[in-house]
Amino acid sequence: MVSDADIHVWLDMIERVNPPVVVPYVQSEQAESLSYRVKVIQDGQAGRSVIGQTGAVRLQPSTPAALSSFSVSRQKNSTCDIEIILTRNDMKSLHYHFECPT
Repeated sequence: MVSDADIHVWLDMIERVNPPVVVPYVQSEQAESLSYRVKVIQDGQAGRSVIGQTGAVRLQPSTPAALSSFSVSRQKNSTCDIEIILTRNDMKSLHYHFECPT
């Protein structure tokens, strides 16, 4: 889990499917609306793959909210990163980086 003051961001995995599904979550100590961008970047021998999704979420205090869900088939000898950018109403952007689960 990565936190920035009152915002917490983490990844959960649903492993009962193949490939596993990654679900990014966000939680705030206060009610607020956020815009988000989730981007998965994988670099390997076959080239570069980038997928992304944007949206908005309304957070309730201390209640986790899923931003999206996606599958990642990590290629052998590749690098794979997940970037999450949250933007508050005051236009302050918060950046979070995770390595793709294996």
